[in-house]
Amino acid sequence: MKTLYQYCLVRFLPFADSGEFVNIGLVLCAPAAGTFAFQLVPEQSMRVPQFFPQLHEALFPVTIRALSEELHQIQQLAEQQTAPELFAAFQNLIQEREQLVRYSALRSVLSTAKIDELLAQLAQQLVY
Repeated sequence: MKTLYQYCLVRFLPFADSGEFVNIGLVLCAPAAGTFAFQLVPEQSMRVPQFFPQLHEALFPVTIRALSEELHQIQQLAEQQTAPELFAAFQNLIQEREQLVRYSALRSVLSTAKIDELLAQLAQQLVY
């Protein structure tokens, strides 16, 4: 049986004036199945310093820890929400804001894969 998943790339944008960003993860939601999952690069990843060598070394690890905590909370709440509530929470999360972490446009995929399998596949394809 196919499930409709909706996802966004997680982007780290430390210098808003240049508009340059690096993909640091992925958030994935299947409201009808009541699931939310995410995958982020490790805080020690060399991916970000390679893109932004001038970045203060402590900024990214602190940002990724805070983001991970926020996404874990959403993941825990997802189990207790109805499909419309979960989708509303997902839309609120990915809403455009002026901050270090931003989200790509909402994308959809119809798949027979389990959420963890699809998350790993998309992250490998789009983030790493």
